[in-house]
Amino acid sequence: PPIKSPLVYDKGVVFRVQILAVRNNLPSTSSLQDRFSLSDDIIENYQDGIHRYSVGAFQTYKEALRYSYVLKGKGVYDAFVVAYKDNMRIHITAEMKEQ
Repeated sequence: PPIKSPLVYDKGVVFRVQILAVRNNLPSTSSLQDRFSLSDDIIENYQDGIHRYSVGAFQTYKEALRYSYVLKGKGVYDAFVVAYKDNMRIHITAEMKEQ
């Protein structure tokens, strides 16, 4: 299950599952929660002119990948793993996938 500690969102590298990216921010994330029957908190990050919406906070890529399959089973077909460091999206390296 995702890590619930708020500290994880701000410190170090955390893996999340992105479910949507749009230019104009959503007025509320509750529409996404309702549409996909999600109980997770949806995290919004604005970076490079894009609003990215993701769920979960995992210590490893593999945990987040497993959760992306759960979300795809709920109809979130575009779900994929992303990484954040200090709340900024970063590139996922091959080494990160192996840990």
